[in-house]
Amino acid sequence: MSRESYYVELGKRLRSARIECGLNMAAAAALVGKTIPTISKYETGDIPVPCDIFMQLCGLYGIGFSPTAAIHSGAVDSSTTVSGQENMLWVYWCRGREHELKTSLLKWDNASGAASLYLYYHPAEPSAGSDFVYTGSMSANSYSMDFCLQNCAAPFDFSLMSFQAMACCGNGHRYMKGIISGITFSYQNVALKAVASPTPIGDEDFLTDILKLNADDCSLARSANAFIVN
Repeated sequence: MSRESYYVELGKRLRSARIECGLNMAAAAALVGKTIPTISKYETGDIPVPCDIFMQLCGLYGIGFSPTAAIHSGAVDSSTTVSGQENMLWVYWCRGREHELKTSLLKWDNASGAASLYLYYHPAEPSAGSDFVYTGSMSANSYSMDFCLQNCAAPFDFSLMSFQAMACCGNGHRYMKGIISGITFSYQNVALKAVASPTPIGDEDFLTDILKLNADDCSLARSANAFIVN
């Protein structure tokens, strides 16, 4: 599904939900601090819906974020996933000034697109599991793999993850570059650079090095403030 057709379908869902809850466009615009033409463009798919506005609209209309955002054009084409058949990725990113390395395990079903994220997974102690589990959906095309996930426990925050379908190679490892955009219960957007690999990467120096931000990464992080799923 193209970006354009995605937003058209998302707009239809927002419009349907608005009408169903009995709000006219003027009321919805006033409640989220936008103009009527802007709300109209969201509903026609002419412009992307920013994450914070999308969250507000979902709350206003009484609809779930994940099921509304998860739009598939049919079963996931396994030929567009990593190596065709793999359905598990190790996700790494750095957090804080000290560049503390974090690890998560991402799994999904190629047929249904159902996905699960095990946040802060402990590979050295598998029995310890993970700190949080997120569930949601995955979609893929020739350019990217995208995940829309919600925390199963408080604070029930959301995570949007997008990885380039084209894999990179380095130090004997194969990985994909990507971005994690988190949305907290207070609608704060947090964007992080991440890499994902079908096999664990134990070289922390290598990971820390490839996770360093550059100008292109900053542009990608800023673009994540708008809800974009290719």
